[in-house]
Amino acid sequence: MEAVFSNQDADEGVVVCEHGSHVQGKNCKRNQWSGVRGRPGVLTGSYQFEVEVNFCLIRVGWAADISDRTLGLDALSFGYGGTGMKSSNRVFEKYGQEFHELAGAVVTCLLDRRDPKCETISYCLNGRPLGVAFQLPAELAGVPLFPAVCGKESWSAVCRFDETIAFPQTGYTRLMEAVIGSDAVSGPLVLGLCSSDGDACVSISTDGLHATSTPEAARNAWHGVRGRPGVLRGKYQFEVKLMSESLLRVGWGALRTKRALGNDAHSFGYGGTAKKSNSAKYEDYGEKYEGQIGTVLSCLIDRQEQTISFSINGRNLGIAFNIPTDCADVPLFPAICGKGAWEASCAYADLAFPEPGYRPLAEALAARDAVPGQSLSGTLAAPKGALVVTARSTQEGVLKDQLEAIAQATCIPVEGVVPGRRVVLHVNSGPWQGWYPCEVVDSDPRGCYLRHDSDGYTENVPWAFLNSGKYTMELLESSQDVELAVPVPVESTPPEGPTGQHVSHILRHGRLRVHTELGAGVTLVMCEVGYFASRIEEPGQPDLRKGDAIVAIGSTVLLGLEEDELEACFAAAFCDNAVIVLGNYLALRERPFKEVRQEALRLLDDLPLVQPKMEALGHSQSNSLQVALPFHRPAALLTRTTSTRSSDGASVLKRGRLCLDPRSGQAGLELSACQEGYYVEEIAPFPGQPDLEVGDVIVCIGGSVLHDMDPEDVEQRFGDAYCDGAVFVAGPLLKLEDVPSQAVQREISLLLTPSTQSSLLLERSRTY
Repeated sequence: MEAVFSNQDADEGVVVCEHGSHVQGKNCKRNQWSGVRGRPGVLTGSYQFEVEVNFCLIRVGWAADISDRTLGLDALSFGYGGTGMKSSNRVFEKYGQEFHELAGAVVTCLLDRRDPKCETISYCLNGRPLGVAFQLPAELAGVPLFPAVCGKESWSAVCRFDETIAFPQTGYTRLMEAVIGSDAVSGPLVLGLCSSDGDACVSISTDGLHATSTPEAARNAWHGVRGRPGVLRGKYQFEVKLMSESLLRVGWGALRTKRALGNDAHSFGYGGTAKKSNSAKYEDYGEKYEGQIGTVLSCLIDRQEQTISFSINGRNLGIAFNIPTDCADVPLFPAICGKGAWEASCAYADLAFPEPGYRPLAEALAARDAVPGQSLSGTLAAPKGALVVTARSTQEGVLKDQLEAIAQATCIPVEGVVPGRRVVLHVNSGPWQGWYPCEVVDSDPRGCYLRHDSDGYTENVPWAFLNSGKYTMELLESSQDVELAVPVPVESTPPEGPTGQHVSHILRHGRLRVHTELGAGVTLVMCEVGYFASRIEEPGQPDLRKGDAIVAIGSTVLLGLEEDELEACFAAAFCDNAVIVLGNYLALRERPFKEVRQEALRLLDDLPLVQPKMEALGHSQSNSLQVALPFHRPAALLTRTTSTRSSDGASVLKRGRLCLDPRSGQAGLELSACQEGYYVEEIAPFPGQPDLEVGDVIVCIGGSVLHDMDPEDVEQRFGDAYCDGAVFVAGPLLKLEDVPSQAVQREISLLLTPSTQSSLLLERSRTY
């Protein structure tokens, strides 16, 4: 997705050029206004775009997706016009300066949503700030606002979203960059019941606040709908009001669960018969509300304590569920289901019974505590493995002759689909269109059982359904295949995909920055191509952007690895200045799995190894080294274990890594040669060396032993191995002086053996 205007969201008579930046209003009647909205819609952060206009009357600004395209005529749009007036909800006020008669006037549209309690819209004219024009009302928290332009009669404008912006404003980011991370969305619905995520007989109102299950629904059948957004953090609530004498169940569910709440492991419901349910297990809870029109049910979720509770008309019924640990990192979405015909309305803000300590669900996105979860469908390409078979869905609507064809299909098990194997299940049409990485849980003469990676949902795919056309299953490389895979030679020209874009244009080299105390400042979430960067904070990552995916680190490609392997491989290579291969997640999803992995291997193979020169150290007369390093792995997030297998006291040795400042090439150490190795006399207070203490002796570095060496050899060997991340072995001088030299040498050898190297444990979905 790019930041562009589109003919798909334009009034009749408005024409958008192919690249989405030049818009024109043509053939409009006298005094008629016409407009166009662009993408993406900003949810949080501070962003800007520019509009250049020549001698025509236009209005520019921001608008919700369901607002009028003529800016400023409703409460969901905000505009600044050429006559020097600002407007929202048909209220026009003097603001700024007239520009409709200025040649080449450039209006900068600024949206600041960093503080959910004070979101503002401002403008600049030819780079001159005009001040705050609007403070957004609280009810718009969590509602995406899209760039918008409208004009009177015949008009034209050139819009800029990227580095071509002529007057960039301090504190604001170009709108094109909002699509990279989680600050913006491509579509309109991020709050409310989702019509594309409801059963066929459930109708949803335009604003997503009202749902009706038609009388044609089977009398004893349950039908439901999920809403947005999905909560990951914090404490939030939404309300459901019964609008008919019906039987409902309300609560929370993962995106890929059944819409009949409570029938699988990752959905949690409370029903009108005073039952709570999860994994199809029903237990007494609360009180009955079946058929009680006007009853208001509050659905509460606490992702700090990982609990789900409910209230009736403000009376809290207590904790209903403790969210299981395997669901701790899974976003949970508001959901309703009912039996037969039913009707209900929802509230995400302006709640009738606000619960102390809980925030309205409408605020979750702006607070970065939730994900939009916009769509279940899409055209993104899945990882490519070995094509196996196709299968036909048994969902309602399959024609009788197709069912007969399925019944006649072979029931022979498919080779390679065995327990433990990872596969990708494609659904090529219908509401579940998309692709899903899965693990084969079991298989029998009738079919196979697949567990979805995203939410643990298990489904059965019978062998008899294969070869019928609607589903596709692919085998991914096994973990052993991935681990032992030999890089395949690649051509000098990178592979080209369906869109004509080379994979090398998507992947790039980079390096991690890891600070001693701040860590890497990156929130990483496991995804099918590696680790997705969902947030970047201090100390900052020059080579990494929000929305990127790290597909390789060090010498290891992460694509295709299972969760445990992914964590272990990433942890083993995680350090300051670690080499990474990365690219935009959405772009990578569009590329074949095999091509991305092949290109990642090529980039790793081509990477030049750059090490700081010894001259950068600066020798002192006392034969000491002055070096400084501000970056290293965070001690609080990485746990190191050391060998304890030596005898004679030599177990006092420990392994560590040297840290260098990439800007100066120094490490903040003052060292002097001695018989045991390099003695640490001083460690600079900033940033320091977490793996060393004053009084330690470095006895080995980079595989070169310094113990029992002449001072000249110590200095030479240390200089040869000196680089960021160099592995060293060290121990306190006072203890080493009492240890026989042979014992020290033996312990050094043990610590350098791969089987006893330090293990680094990384927590998933945390800020590193």
